[in-house]
Amino acid sequence: MSESLSVWDGWAWGCQLVGWLWLREVDADTWQELNEEPLRSLFLKAGGWLPDSFDPQQTSHWVQRLAEEYCRLFVGPRDHRPLVQSVWEQQQFQGDPAAQMLRWWNLLGWEPEVRGVQVPPDHLGLQWLTLGHFCSLYAEAKRRGSSSLGSEKELMQMMATFLCLHLAWFGPVCRWVDQQSTEPFYRKLALMTGRILIGLQNEVRKALQ
Repeated sequence: MSESLSVWDGWAWGCQLVGWLWLREVDADTWQELNEEPLRSLFLKAGGWLPDSFDPQQTSHWVQRLAEEYCRLFVGPRDHRPLVQSVWEQQQFQGDPAAQMLRWWNLLGWEPEVRGVQVPPDHLGLQWLTLGHFCSLYAEAKRRGSSSLGSEKELMQMMATFLCLHLAWFGPVCRWVDQQSTEPFYRKLALMTGRILIGLQNEVRKALQ
């Protein structure tokens, strides 16, 4: 039981980490946290990229460098691709996936707390934060035997549906970032996120057998 609980708490943590990293540019506080133990070792073990050694005096250099890359890839003003499901699938903002995300949050009685960040509901970062919340709910359901949303199996079925509806589009995103980014941080983050997604999909399939 304890092993199972730690697994799902771990999935929740991983989803929330990549969610925040996709949601916005890396700021100085986040850069410092990523480079401090134990997070540094966990991040590198999961497949992320950081400089070989951390020099606090280089923080502003790395924050500016990664912010420029994030904006070039995802914000614009040109030749960029926003990390928004409606844009990737329907070539518009506020499409069907955005409305679906609002319905998911209504069902959960929850929505991500992202002060100071204004993005559409179907932004990739918010979808990963939502998936992390699902994982936390499932971990808690295993402790209690059920959740406010139903049994463990019902919750897992909802998570499987969410993955299918809102994260199947990440495959093309991952390949595009790997091809377009000039920064190893974002290339590695894309590949790391893809591995987390595949691993979580496998865990969900096993739980539903």
